[in-house]
Parts: sequence; C-alpha cells; structure tokens
Amino acid sequence: MPSYENERETALAAVRRAGRLCQTIQEAMHASADERDDRTNGAAVRQKDDRSPVTVADFGSQALICRALAEAFPDDPVVGEEDAAMLR
Repeated sequence: MPSYENERETALAAVRRAGRLCQTIQEAMHASADERDDRTNGAAVRQKDDRSPVTVADFGSQALICRALAEAFPDDPVVGEEDAAMLR
C-alpha cells in the first residue's frame, strides 16, 4: 500500500501558503476598512450565481493550491470550486 507521503507534504505546503495569503488579505481588508468606500468595497468580495460570497482570498488560495498540485503531479486532474470567468 502506498504511503502518499509526497502527496501529503505537497498538499500541506500548499495549504500553508494559501493560509498565509488569506491572512495577509484579511489583515489588509481590516486595515483599510475605515478608508474604504462603496466603490472599492465591491472589489474585495463578489457574489456567485448561487448568491454566496467569493473573495480575493478564495481565488488566490485556490490558485496557489492548484498550481502547487499541478506542478508536483502534472498527470493528476485538479478541480476547484471557484470559477475565474466571473472576473473577466
């Protein structure tokens, strides 16, 4: 039975990077909350078709994780929740 240690370590490293990104974005959003107005508030949070929120942190963390997995395991498919089409 395979141990999947390489997969585990790759996934953990990617999730840690994504977590740091989310933390940085959250701190930046809180720091600028008092300075933000209605025009800039919409840039940080979007609404999906199902009316659930999606943030810059959602897109960024998914991108980091998917890239790390695709680079480490190029033959494995990667499926994510967020759709970048709404950003176009």
